[in-house]
Amino acid sequence: METINSHQPVFTFGEWFLGENEVDQNYYDFANKYGMSLLDFRYGQELRQVLRNNSDSWYGFDRMISETETKYEQPIDQVTFLDNHDMDRFHTIGADTKKTDLALTVMLTSRGVPNIYYGTEQYLTGNGDPNNRGKMTSFSQTTKAYQIIKKLSTLRKTNQALGFGKTKQRWINNDVYVYERQFGNDIVLVAMNKSTTATYNVSGAATSLPAGTYTDQLTGLLTGGSVTVSGGTISAFDWTFLQSNYRSLPNMVL
Repeated sequence: METINSHQPVFTFGEWFLGENEVDQNYYDFANKYGMSLLDFRYGQELRQVLRNNSDSWYGFDRMISETETKYEQPIDQVTFLDNHDMDRFHTIGADTKKTDLALTVMLTSRGVPNIYYGTEQYLTGNGDPNNRGKMTSFSQTTKAYQIIKKLSTLRKTNQALGFGKTKQRWINNDVYVYERQFGNDIVLVAMNKSTTATYNVSGAATSLPAGTYTDQLTGLLTGGSVTVSGGTISAFDWTFLQSNYRSLPNMVL
């Protein structure tokens, strides 16, 4: 690592596999003490439980975010992911691609350094080696997943809240998760509904955004609309399946 780190700037990360619900203090010690980041398996496994396997709710995801904020000395430097060469593909045959779209959106707007495994943007499927690392027979820039990655990668470059901001949970139930990230004057508000059937009325959610009306920065890719902020509170609104909204300060160029 001394040789690698002598060529600055450089970013290095490695893999220390953790299974579902596995917690290992040695894992955090390595990330904190040995000069390189790790693939954040705690993050990846939890996001898959919530959105791929439906074995946990947003409460579990929010708890993981809170706990790892204190476990890692530099949580924003850990590498988040959906797909990995040692795991089954996130997308499965016959599954709704919107689950992958939602998971990509969460990963690209939450803390950490997003790592996108090839083919996720094409909704590749496959369980186990070698099926989870198969060849790509085509490539499209028109998939919704590709468009989400493109838009949010650009947003990450212009809004520092996505790269460096702390995470605040603003509203939550089993299906809906509203969180805000802020760094200096940059603010992003993200809202997710993973239910395929339920509509929820979200009211009384606090925000650091100044008063005003904010529109969806994904321009409707996930059916997001607009919300109004007054007195540090988001106006009540109803959310249906996979509605997602991204907000930044009015003077940001997005």
